[in-house]
Amino acid sequence: MKILLTPKLDLVFKILFTSDPEILADLISSVLGLAGNRRIRYVEVKNPIVNPDEEITQKFVILDIRATDRQGRHYDIEMQVSRYEFYPKRTLFYACRLYTDQLASGKDYGKLMPVIGIHFLDYVEYEKYDDFHFCFSLRDENHPELLLTEDMTLHLIELPKFEEKTGKTLKFRNRLAEWLHFFNHAHEEKEEAMRTHYENPFIHRAFTAL
Repeated sequence: MKILLTPKLDLVFKILFTSDPEILADLISSVLGLAGNRRIRYVEVKNPIVNPDEEITQKFVILDIRATDRQGRHYDIEMQVSRYEFYPKRTLFYACRLYTDQLASGKDYGKLMPVIGIHFLDYVEYEKYDDFHFCFSLRDENHPELLLTEDMTLHLIELPKFEEKTGKTLKFRNRLAEWLHFFNHAHEEKEEAMRTHYENPFIHRAFTAL
């Protein structure tokens, strides 16, 4: 019997999704709720190199994934397995750095492209709320429909809350639900059950890669 590591391990998560950009593109599309012609077909990973001997022994190393789609949008994607003090601040810091690093001094601000942070948390950050998927953007307090800009969006997804709502079943049959179930259970599922459990062919590819 094969022993699989959980895809929630940050090192496994990074290797899994940087080895096949099309799998990563499907994950991003699922989080953003993109369907049909709006779905992202491919992304370019900007930091694919992982050196386990150097990185996993460093206490504060950040094993995130940086990617860009064909429209030029930038993504910062991460799996966080343990609670990190001031994590929302760190999330914003890395997103802002992706934004500011796009322009050299004196360049046109109109060339700045959107930055989207996608962070999967294996713990509960917002205990007072039942939702497991939070999406933060720059909106006016008095007029929530008014965006300062669409260039900064941060998604935080709490895997334990999703588990509480669905258990080991896929009550919410959509692409994001399948991915979240995969993160929580891929390491303990048998191949035969996996083939019938998931409708998304990219998850089949991810399971094979795992």
